[in-house]
This record gives sequence, structure tokens and C-alpha cells, in this order.
Amino acid sequence: MPRARPVLTKVGAQYVLFYSLGSYGGDGYQTSYATSASLAGPYTKAYRSLLTTDSVNGTVRGPGGADVVRDPAGDHLVFHGWINNYSARGMYVAALAWSGGFPVVRGSRVRTEAERGTLNRCAIRNTTTASQGQAVAYIDYADSWVQLSVFAPRAGAYTVYVAYAAGFGDAQHTLTVNGGSPTTVNYPNTGWETWRQVPVDVTLAAGTNTVRLTFLSRWAELDYIEVA
Repeated sequence: MPRARPVLTKVGAQYVLFYSLGSYGGDGYQTSYATSASLAGPYTKAYRSLLTTDSVNGTVRGPGGADVVRDPAGDHLVFHGWINNYSARGMYVAALAWSGGFPVVRGSRVRTEAERGTLNRCAIRNTTTASQGQAVAYIDYADSWVQLSVFAPRAGAYTVYVAYAAGFGDAQHTLTVNGGSPTTVNYPNTGWETWRQVPVDVTLAAGTNTVRLTFLSRWAELDYIEVA
């Protein structure tokens, strides 16, 4: 089966090696990366792939064969994906930026675990049903909130996907970006330990942004957010 060649670039003091993996013939083909402080390695693989069919919400099927275009006006990732019912590969281009030397591609979901954020009047709870084995619980008071840092490759419109569980009826949080006006996030009842996602449309600045989720009504726990 055809395989794309790996691509190596340097960002600051760190080397970033892009490579393809998975079954070439379908949606399982994807792009990931590994990093090293030395050209000769060793390289550490990313915990999650950079581009998958799921991470781009199916807009590209089997994204692989990535190459990097470095430009002072803004970097881009060029890659290919299946078209015409998997009979041919088409070319795609997406904005690329670097968060602490790690690649972030616009349009591909990046997950941030809720328990890694700043917590106010709530607490981390261990549970085998949640991503990474932990969730944020007891977001039960007017001053209970979870604040997370997210990175946007370019300024513009994005979607925040909030993974939650609500077990005592429908619940609500408010969501703010960089301290701006609040948006109400509605959590339909799922039952505890049953995690679902709700999408929230936001506007992000280029670079690092803060997303805060604050108690509004009833009770919901947070697992993670994904931004794309």
C-alpha cells in the first residue's frame, strides 16, 4: 500500500516529525507527529493524532501525507484525503500554528481535559468512564467555575464541544471567552457517567484564549472540551 513520507521541521528548539499511520484504504488513515529536542532523537509521539476523519468532523476522509509550508505570514499544513467514494485522493490546505512548539491545525479538534484547568469551588473526581480517568464535579454554586486555556491558529469563528454528564435533569452553565459576554450552554439530561457533547459557537483570538464554564442551573459534570 502507498505510504506518505515523513516530514521534519524545527520550531524554536524543538524538532517536529509529521507522519501518516493507519490503514491507507479508508477512514483510518491519519496524520500524527512526534517531537524531540535533538535532530537524532529520541522522538516522543503525540498522545493523540493531529488529523483524523473524526477530528475534522468527516470533512476530510483519511487525512494523511501532510507537508508543512512555513511562511512569515502564517504557516499551513498541506495534506490529502479520499474523494469520489475512496477512489482518488484530493489535496487540502489548513492554517497551522504552534502552541509551545506543538502543532495546532485549524479545523481539527484539540482536546483539553477539564481537570487540567483552573478550578473554583468545584473538585476533580476519579471515574473510569471519563477521558483520562477524571472529570470535574461539584460545580454546584454560583461561584463554581472551570477555566481552560485553548489555542487558535488564526482569529475567527470556532466551535467549542463541551463533554458533560448531567444526572438530575437538564442543567446549564455559562461560557465566556477571554472574559467576554456569557453564552448559555444547555446540557440535556444524560444520566451520570454517560458523557455527551454539546457544541457552542465562539469567536477566538489568534493564540491562547481562556474559556470559562460557570454554574448556572442544576448540576452537570465536565469531562473535557474540544475546539475546532
